[in-house]
Amino acid sequence: MLEALRTLTAIIRAGSFQAAGQQRGLTQSAISGQIRRLEEQLGYAVFDRTRRQATLTQAGRALLDQAQDILERCDALPRLGDHALVEAIYDGTLRMGAVATVQSTILAPAIEIFRARCPFARLHVLPGVSLHLVDQMDAGQIDAAVTVKPPWGLPAGLRWNPIAVQRFVLVAHRASLQDGENANAVLERLPFIRYDRTSFGGRTVDRFLRQIGVSPREFIEMDDVDGIRHAVCCGLGSAIIPLTRPLRGDGSEDGLAILQLDPKPPPREIGLIDSSARPHSLLPAWLDALRAAAENQPETI
Repeated sequence: MLEALRTLTAIIRAGSFQAAGQQRGLTQSAISGQIRRLEEQLGYAVFDRTRRQATLTQAGRALLDQAQDILERCDALPRLGDHALVEAIYDGTLRMGAVATVQSTILAPAIEIFRARCPFARLHVLPGVSLHLVDQMDAGQIDAAVTVKPPWGLPAGLRWNPIAVQRFVLVAHRASLQDGENANAVLERLPFIRYDRTSFGGRTVDRFLRQIGVSPREFIEMDDVDGIRHAVCCGLGSAIIPLTRPLRGDGSEDGLAILQLDPKPPPREIGLIDSSARPHSLLPAWLDALRAAAENQPETI
């Protein structure tokens, strides 16, 4: 990637791919190949292909600023070899928001994977609910956010990068169930702990309940999925929650029963929101780490 960033800055200085190739001692085909591979790695177009001249896209202009800073820092380093220069590209701080269920599940494994690839990078993780994190992204207050997919489109300039899909199930304490009882009967009989209707996941649950025509006997509404699960473990009622993480090994959730809902509610999608106008050099590595951590996460509560 380092050579591709040098090529990018050469193109802007020289005004064309051909002139940049002459400066760098490369053919125009080699220059084009470097830029194409850079765009594939980043996941967005750097140059506007509809123009005859070498014109950067909005994301490309933001990348150019970062590239110049990276190259200046690399050139200032003592000659420690290519490995040190590559590590320097991944130096920096990523300001990232994350919903509570991500922080308690895939965040730590993702950080472990990310640190192995980017040992000099720093993460600043901020908590928040999905709606507020989307607002912070739109305002440019954070670089990325791991949230539940909004039920509506994202603001202009923001992109959705899927990470995992989580099914909704009904949970209740085994001691509170009756023989042969199905999920709908449990919903109507036991007190209901509702997933907060102002959250994206809670809206899915609310629409599902109205769809099947069930009005559960609710007595508490919470946004935190871990808090809801704990309340169910204490025998306080039933709840519809997403499958987010494995059971703890301390036996505190041994009494928890999972009941499949019929029909099935739409799943909850977890993903990373970033900005096409403000691309961050650490984001491709961070997204890869999140996806790897999610793939290794067993599908259970």
